[in-house]
Amino acid sequence: IEDARRVRVFSLPGQNLLGTVDLVEGLGSLPNVTLVQGEHFIYLSGSDSVGNPLPTLLDDDFEPLPLIIDTEAPAPSLVRPTVNQCLNIADDLEPQDGAQYQPSVNSGSNDGESVSLSLGVDGIVVQRENVSNATYTFSTILLTEGTHDLTLVAEDICGNAGSISGFNVVQNRPDWNAPIPV
Repeated sequence: IEDARRVRVFSLPGQNLLGTVDLVEGLGSLPNVTLVQGEHFIYLSGSDSVGNPLPTLLDDDFEPLPLIIDTEAPAPSLVRPTVNQCLNIADDLEPQDGAQYQPSVNSGSNDGESVSLSLGVDGIVVQRENVSNATYTFSTILLTEGTHDLTLVAEDICGNAGSISGFNVVQNRPDWNAPIPV
């Protein structure tokens, strides 16, 4: 659409007018539009300088711009160790290598939703994965004898991040049902 043209901006569902834009150098912007959380489809209504209209809802070539408003961070969690997984280095089958631990996590998202998971040990990211599952198991990590801080960060495609770090200690043992939020 040429400069000095005016287009109206709408959102679906419904045909909600978000505003009117005057184009300059092919660009325009809307002042502070509020959209509720969820999926929206944005489309323009207007015409070029000779009167040719933009595609409308009834046209076969009508393609609104999909837009997702997401302000909620994922709520990741660590899953308790699996059967026969030992964090006591004295009971580990190969103690010379350190304690072998394979963290399983709930990503804080639903199956099919992309999320980036970062696993940190003692402040250093040791594994990073992009997943689209609600649960994920990282590859085995080796932990030396002693206390370690384990951190899990989950970031969704909109940049919202949630994280946890370790577990509350009950009677000198980590309570796997009580992760500590960061």
